[in-house]
Amino acid sequence: MLKKLERQEVSKVADKLSEKLGKQYIPTATGDSINGTYTKPIELASGRYAIIEQSKEFNLVPWRSVLERSRNQLVTGKVGGSGISWQIGKRRGIGR
Repeated sequence: MLKKLERQEVSKVADKLSEKLGKQYIPTATGDSINGTYTKPIELASGRYAIIEQSKEFNLVPWRSVLERSRNQLVTGKVGGSGISWQIGKRRGIGR
């Protein structure tokens, strides 16, 4: 019941943000990859969420303190069963 209410709240807020940002909301599920710029947190009744923006779309994901150090920077994450595993900033290596 609580998860359903949380999803409804996130969906409602995402619709409003979609209109405001002019971008499409993309919900996340286990196994998904998230790539984009962490722009800011938002407070919902169900907790704090992070807005991760791409050029034409955005995600709302549960906020974590590790993200705050990377506001307005590129973040990459992989959604797992117990949360999101984040990589912060640009990766460097051969061929990049």
